[in-house]
Formats: sequence, C-alpha cells, structure tokens
Amino acid sequence: MVFNILYGYLHAFANSTIGLYIAGFVGCFRNISQPLIPAMLAKMVSDDEHGVVFAFEASVQNLGGLISPVLLNSIYRKTVQTQPNLVFIMIGTLSFIPLTLTTVLQVINRYTRQMEQQVAGSTEKEGIDNKGMVAMIDMGTMTD
Repeated sequence: MVFNILYGYLHAFANSTIGLYIAGFVGCFRNISQPLIPAMLAKMVSDDEHGVVFAFEASVQNLGGLISPVLLNSIYRKTVQTQPNLVFIMIGTLSFIPLTLTTVLQVINRYTRQMEQQVAGSTEKEGIDNKGMVAMIDMGTMTD
C-alpha cells in the first residue's frame, strides 16, 4: 500500500524522464502486499469465518478492479487539459484508505489479544475456567 502511494505521487510530480523511471520502479512493488492481506485477515478471525472474510475481500478487490478504470479514465478525460497529473495524485490519495483501515484493524486485533491474555492470566491465578470469558471477548459481548 505504501508503494502504491509512493507510485502515485512520484508519477504525478515527476519532472524528468528519470523521475518517471523511478516511479515505475517503485510501482513494481505495488502488489507485494496483496498476498499478505488475506493472511492477516485469517489471523484476525476464527476458523469458521475464513470463508466469509475471503469472499468479502475478493468481492471488494474485484469491485475496485471494475470501478477504478472507469472512474480514473473519466477523471483523466475531464482534467487532461488543466491538470493531467490529477489521476496519479488521486491514486496515491485513495491508497491511504486501505492503509488506514489495515492499521486500525491491526490495532484493534492487538488490543483484543492483550485483553484475552489479561483475562486468561487473571483467571488462571484465581483458578477460574476462562474459556467462557475468552469466548465472550471474541464475540464482543463483554464490556468494560
């Protein structure tokens, strides 16, 4: 995702041929994170939810693949005379959305794991069976 942001902005603000080559080189690494996203999502959900998460991720990815060419081509056609680099600025800017969502999901996942460890640790000290409490945290039914 970071490479996609860099590619958009480097391509938009390239003033020379070497700048375009650098943007193209950085753009080669744009798809590195695509296999990592399903792996990260698989760690965040239980085993019985993998199919739902993978289906949703594939649907969003395919929807973006259908909408983005139409959207970006129409924007380019309208702005090619006045601001020809606007499309690349939009590519870089729109890439902040998945970067932000991924960061938020990682923070939430880390917080949930810490809460599960705290519950497991405190109940083990007291000799309480903690499987039900951990299941309630996973389901989101337990509140502070």
